[in-house]
Amino acid sequence: MPPPVPPHRLLDHQGGALEGHAHAPGDEADHDHDHDHDDFGAPNAADQALWIQDNVILHSVGIDIGSAGTQVVFSKIHLQRVADQLSTRYVVVSREPIYQSPISLTPYQSETLIDAAALGRIIEAS
Repeated sequence: MPPPVPPHRLLDHQGGALEGHAHAPGDEADHDHDHDHDDFGAPNAADQALWIQDNVILHSVGIDIGSAGTQVVFSKIHLQRVADQLSTRYVVVSREPIYQSPISLTPYQSETLIDAAALGRIIEAS
């Protein structure tokens, strides 16, 4: 039985001084190439400030009131400033649903009038 392979560590690279460094077979994902470990902790404050200026995280509420059903969705939205034009225009980078209510029958007072109080209770319950 061969001896166990020790885990790969950041010190194995010695700050990039080992150009021919390779992982041993069976080590992590069987890397067959050299690579840098350049994640050395938290980003510096200047990079973080620039990221904050160009990125906005919002929480949104979407209320779909249809003729038959009503649903409420809460989401987290990541907006990012368009980088190629020094503009104030943002685009949606990602949308993560946080909560999605069950679909409820839309309440009506008459054939053409939605019951606002009952609708408010559906939204409030969400």
